[in-house]
Amino acid sequence: CPSRTETITGRVFQNIKHSKLDDTCMHIAAQYNVFNNTQSWFQVFHRNGYRTASFGKLTNDQDNFWCNSNPALTGFSRVQCPCQFNDFYGVEYFEYDEQTNSR
Repeated sequence: CPSRTETITGRVFQNIKHSKLDDTCMHIAAQYNVFNNTQSWFQVFHRNGYRTASFGKLTNDQDNFWCNSNPALTGFSRVQCPCQFNDFYGVEYFEYDEQTNSR
């Protein structure tokens, strides 16, 4: 069950899952592994001067990290992602550009 998070972190599923009680590939610890992990690709590349971006769906619960009043932006230069990614006609997007510091 390969996932985007495995690719981003360079870690296999048993090391990124949400808990030992939940063995389904749809439930990874996104907050720790993607948004708060200083060793994720976004964080490492951004820290070393690269512009990093996320477009489209990054995690299954990305609305919890971006579509709120305190978005998790560390490691990202640009973000353009849907808040309701499961809704084909969803119109709410989260957009961020580090260069203009706009949301």
